[in-house]
Amino acid sequence: MLFVQHISKSGCRDIVWTPVKNLAFTADVNGTHLDQKYSGTILSPGIPAVAKPAARYELKDQDAINVLLRAQRNF
Repeated sequence: MLFVQHISKSGCRDIVWTPVKNLAFTADVNGTHLDQKYSGTILSPGIPAVAKPAARYELKDQDAINVLLRAQRNF
């Protein structure tokens, strides 16, 4: 079986805003797109070794957006 998939990632790291001295607000934003070239559903019997439950899984493209916000004050 040949697995054909493409993963693309984009993001912006360390957007920093410093409104006053010794106080910083930081944001990291990342996006990921998985283009797996499959469609439909499969019925998995379950794989206890990796804790994957028995279920019907839908094969499709997947997207994820991750955002990390941080406030830091230095003394």
